[in-house]
Amino acid sequence: MPKRKNPTGDDYEIGYAKPPRATQFVPGQSGFAGRKHKKVEPHNQMISRILNEEVEVSGQKMTKLALVVLQTVNKTIKGGRPQDLKILLEMLEKHGVMTKVDAAEEARIGADEAMAKVSQIFFRLQNADPKLMAASKQADLEEAEIIMGCSHCAPILRERWKTPEYKSRLKQGQKSAIQSEVTGKERNKRLIKIWENLPRDVT
Repeated sequence: MPKRKNPTGDDYEIGYAKPPRATQFVPGQSGFAGRKHKKVEPHNQMISRILNEEVEVSGQKMTKLALVVLQTVNKTIKGGRPQDLKILLEMLEKHGVMTKVDAAEEARIGADEAMAKVSQIFFRLQNADPKLMAASKQADLEEAEIIMGCSHCAPILRERWKTPEYKSRLKQGQKSAIQSEVTGKERNKRLIKIWENLPRDVT
């Protein structure tokens, strides 16, 4: 095949494996200069997209978010780990997946489930031996501290305790185990503070 002369007039010959210099790639130049670069999906959008995907569980369709919350609540009830629900809610809120309203609603549901579990333990252990009762009381206190440490659960529980229905139950002596532990601890703190601020006789 005859070689063509370079129109630029230099000694560079155009031929097989020798394209014109004007059409050659410059070092560092991409071969697809006009292509659109694929956008990187932000973490919050990626998490939201995945959690909103539907799955089928026992013939019932639900979002992955609903499934995760359901499984976490079930583990909280069976295993006594309310902090799992707290961690889940904080992770979802951190990535902007859940609005504050959604998070508060999920926290309310989780708090109700956790309170029901604590109440069941309390009633089941009424006839237990003193050591078991003491261990149960300590567990109730620890769970109460975990739930009240949740930025969503604590305000919801405090508002719940102010409702007329709840106050009516209080008059009949029906206080939840969590409120008993929380209010008892707060009362002790107030008494200690009053005691520390009492005037002392200096002799």
